[in-house]
This record gives sequence, C-alpha cells and structure tokens, in this order.
Amino acid sequence: MSTLSAGSHDLPAFWLERAASAHPAADALVTPAGEAVSFAALGDRARRLCGALAGAGVAARDAIGVCGVPAFQTALLLHAAARCGCAIVPVDPRRPGQWRTAVWLESGVSRAFSSAQELAALEDEAAGPAEGATIDATPDDIHLIVATSSSGGEPRGAMLAGRNLAASVHACRERLGLQAHDRWLVCLPLHHLGGLSVLYRCVQAGACAVLHDGFDAARVWRDLGLRGITHLSLVPAMLAHVLDAAGGAPPPGTLRRVVVGGAEVSPRLLETARAAGWPVCTAYSCAETCSQIAASLPEEHSPAGCVGRPLDAFDVQVVDAHGHPTWEVGRIRVSGEAVMAGYANPERRPGLGLEEGWFTTGDLGRLDSGGRLWVTGRADDILVTGGENVHPRQVEEVLRVCPEVGEVAVSGRPDPVWGATLVALYTGAIPEPALRAWCREHLHGALRPRVFLHVPELPRLGHGKVDRAGLRALATAG
Repeated sequence: MSTLSAGSHDLPAFWLERAASAHPAADALVTPAGEAVSFAALGDRARRLCGALAGAGVAARDAIGVCGVPAFQTALLLHAAARCGCAIVPVDPRRPGQWRTAVWLESGVSRAFSSAQELAALEDEAAGPAEGATIDATPDDIHLIVATSSSGGEPRGAMLAGRNLAASVHACRERLGLQAHDRWLVCLPLHHLGGLSVLYRCVQAGACAVLHDGFDAARVWRDLGLRGITHLSLVPAMLAHVLDAAGGAPPPGTLRRVVVGGAEVSPRLLETARAAGWPVCTAYSCAETCSQIAASLPEEHSPAGCVGRPLDAFDVQVVDAHGHPTWEVGRIRVSGEAVMAGYANPERRPGLGLEEGWFTTGDLGRLDSGGRLWVTGRADDILVTGGENVHPRQVEEVLRVCPEVGEVAVSGRPDPVWGATLVALYTGAIPEPALRAWCREHLHGALRPRVFLHVPELPRLGHGKVDRAGLRALATAG
C-alpha cells in the first residue's frame, strides 16, 4: 500500500488513502447502476489509474480534460488525479466545441477523456501501481479547474488549490453536519461544482456519495428511502420536481439536509417544501469559492432570498459602486482560504481575478443586522427602462405569487424610446389577460411588464439555473 508523506497536510491528495485506512469496508460510492464500492476498493482503483496516467505520460501539475464521462468514472478520475498531483478540468458536453477548447487551452490541458471506455482501456493497460509509492502534494497544487463564464459569456476556469478545497470542505461539513457513514445523493452533473464539491466532502468525512447519471425526480424520490440518504443537493427546479414525485409525502426520516442553491428559491416552493417536512437549507455558492459561501439551516426558517450566515471559511462584504462596504444593497465580495487561487492561465499564475485576495461576485445582496446574507439578483441583469433601473428579480417575486402561474422570469426587449421593454416569460394555466390584469394591480410604472410570453418551459443551463441569455433571446424574438 502507498504511504503518506511525513507531515502531510489535510489535503485532497490524502483523503481517499486515509478513508481507506480508517473505513476500508465502508461504502465510498454507490454507482448509478447501484453497485456499492468500498473505500478500500476505490483506493485500489485510484492507485491503479494514477499509475496508468503516469505511464501514459501525465505528470504532476498537468491538467486533464473531462467531457461527457459518466459519473462513476469522473469520480474515479477526480481521486486518481488528486493522488497524482494533477488537476481535472471538467466541462459541460452541451457547450460548443470552441467554448470547451478555450477553457482547456487556458488551463493547459495535456490529456482529455470523453468516455468511460477510454479510462477503462487505460486502467487495463497498466501493470499496476508501484508498491510504497509516496503521495507528494502541497497546499498550492491545483486539483480542480471549474469552467464558468464571465458576464459577457466568455469562458474561463476557476483554479481551485488543495488549500482552497480543504477550507471549503471543513466549513461545509461544520455547517451541514456531514459525518462518517452519512450518504449524500449526487444528481447534479459532475461538470458543475455543486456535484464535484460533494465528492470531496464525502471522501474527507468518510461518507458515501450515491451517484446518479443525470436527474430523474422519480428515481431521486425512490433512492432517498432505498439508500438511506442523509444529504441531498438540488437546484430549485429539481426540488419542485422531487416534491411532485413525492406527491405531498414527507421525506424519509434519514434525510437531514436538502441543500438548495444555484438560483433563487421562490417563497411558494420554500413554503410547500417546509410544510411537507423537507429539511431545506438555502445556499449561496460560486465556482470561484469552491462552492458554498453561505447556507441557512432548516431550523432557522430563513425567508426566501436569505441564504443564511456566511461559512467560517469566508469574510463577506457588500460594497457600493466605489468599493466601500455598505449596509444597503450592493455587490457581494468575499475573501478567505476557500477563495480560488485565481482564474486559469497557461502559466498557472495565481491572483488573476482577485484584488488583494478579494473576489467580487457578479451578484447583488445585503447583510442584515444579524449577519445574514440576502441575495437580491445579478448586477449584470439590471434593465434600464424609461431611465429607471429595474432588476428582474423585483418583478419576478411579485409574479410568482400570482395564482395559476408556474415558473416565471423577466427579461428585456430593446426599445428605441424606453431603452428596454419588460417581457414576462411564464408557464402555467393562467390566461394572458388575467396575468396582465394582475400586473396592473400589483406592479406600477417601470416595474410592470408590457409583453407576456407563455412558454412550455424556461430555458436553463446544464445545472438547472435559468439561462438569462436564453431568456433575452426569447424575449427579443417574441
């Protein structure tokens, strides 16, 4: 068996080896096919794959691209790459090829995988790992480069080092109560940090990650009871579908945390989930911060829009247009050990995208007197109509409580006179005249949509968040 370096840090490179020593027979993963894989078995597979990668010319500090690889093989590669001192760069297979290429070029990807078969062939060719091989890792080694987009839509990658991931994992475990032998169901895609971060948390805690390839609400509902799930991560649209699949039934007694993030949770959805006994935690996350920045707990009964207190890994400020801290609504910025090393660049130069260690998000929010963070929208979503600034979320909050409205989002259509015409895109059974009348009664002046588009569903990104660029395209096309 491989040995750990003397004086090793609590870093991702060592977590699987430590868990395999402490809990060898415990389940580390449950595959989408339902096969349980122990920590000992996963450690053996990761060592073998690490040796195979080295034999194929992948060196420490290299970057490995991942696109379209199933969940179990992605998880295996994540652990093997951490052991090898490599970074993985997963991207959404639905992104255009040029987008993926741009992320991989700036990340310095030297080898890429796009199928389970490629990884299996590499494992089969390996003679096996060298006995007694030593893991060599430092806190500054980059383990994960997460693809994200700038406000203009250009691709970029957030470089997450061992120290960043370790700080995030400890802070999340403390807030969410993850312990050894807990079981976290992972139905978020593993090109997205919401899913990837769970793999790190589970292996560090000695907990089990139950993997799904894609989201199926009926299967999630079934596995919550069948697999003894204690933790679950969802975006709001997923939560709505799981509640529908449950048919109003409460969740199994084993379920302690349902972490919902990635987008605003509507008051109606939050009320419905809580009334049925679902232990919902609202969370606020960024790729640049290794996932969660703040999270509320079910017993805190935080209202919609409030994402709870910042995690201990972060210092959070809200700043005005001049960069000065304010108690009013402003840009959210964060610093701390869990903030990324910087945006990817071929030289792996740290600090790109940071200002004296601070990362300024694209989100608007405020801190209340109790230190809780409220997220009020995106800074780049603001619409200017008739000379007034309107944030879509202001309007959406009102429209969501209208009877017979399903999902709703607000965007803008360019107007030569007003600057932008507000467009409401909605699902549900409500007739357009009724929704228009509701808006006349409850919204006034610049906040009132002038165009209403009934759509089969709202456009969404791969991880479930509403696609604002897609909304703009629909609103403009009309």
